[in-house]
Amino acid sequence: MAPALMALGAEVELRSLRGARWLPLHLLYRDDGADALCKAPDELLLSVRLPAPPTGLVSAYRKARVRGAMDFPLAGVACALAVDQGRLSHLSIALTGTNSRPLLLEGSADWIGRSVDADLLPEMQAAVGKLVQKQVSPMRSTVTASNHRRLVAAALAQRLLADLVQAAACG
Repeated sequence: MAPALMALGAEVELRSLRGARWLPLHLLYRDDGADALCKAPDELLLSVRLPAPPTGLVSAYRKARVRGAMDFPLAGVACALAVDQGRLSHLSIALTGTNSRPLLLEGSADWIGRSVDADLLPEMQAAVGKLVQKQVSPMRSTVTASNHRRLVAAALAQRLLADLVQAAACG
């Protein structure tokens, strides 16, 4: 659920006796398996808030796994994008199953404002594939090599992006 909420721009409310604070969901997680959340020991995660969606928002989540639906993913990708008046107005991509924490992909917002035409998608897919491969750092598992999981994450992101651009352009 975390990557889907991250791609949608979710914030979480943390509360303790000292008061409450809001934090973007992608900042709640730290890259530390022993202490994975950026919260004080006495804080509770009280609520999740989603911003109003931009006009024309489409989103989806996909995961690759070895066995049944309940398996942890080799890689999971959530993407949210919007096209407004023929231009990309929102793009956010989050990943899971690769790093020790859910990851909001940096650099995807660089595409906002571009005209959605036949040239955009192949260029954007290639760039997103490179961003994913640079930013994920999968650990070796008993099932697959870490580089395989990196490639799976990139391919999932590229395919999901293509499907959502098509859905947004038709919507």
